[in-house]
Amino acid sequence: MNSDKITVQVKPGLFIGEMKLGMSKSEIDKLTENSPFFFKIEYEDGKCSFIDLFSSAAIKFVCQYEELDFFNTKASALIPLIDNISPYDREKSDGYSYYFPEIGLSFWRDMNLTEKDMQEHWFKDMSPENQEDTAKHLYFGAVGVYKPEQ
Repeated sequence: MNSDKITVQVKPGLFIGEMKLGMSKSEIDKLTENSPFFFKIEYEDGKCSFIDLFSSAAIKFVCQYEELDFFNTKASALIPLIDNISPYDREKSDGYSYYFPEIGLSFWRDMNLTEKDMQEHWFKDMSPENQEDTAKHLYFGAVGVYKPEQ
């Protein structure tokens, strides 16, 4: 990995960075208080039950699980790799969101862009700046961890 980037480790079903499932709101608040990252946190019975980390254009970082870089690997390549580890929920996943309930991992992006879409007239007719901005949707914008289903 590139040494000038911050690396955030992810372990599906357990943690993102220093934030662990099961932590209290006050523990999570201490960790997010001065964090440069944007998180969405959900709680159940006062304990952290879901952690969502969002990618950022302002902060260059690697969101890593084993050798995979979640935010810098195209969605079309990443999903089959994770699917080989644990199958995604075919009924709940829609191209925007993918859920891997057996390991407690999810991905989200706000546009289901493919390489084929980039050959279409609607994409080619965009300004180069808009093409560059839209091409970011080849990648996921958020990764989440939650308790795996039994």
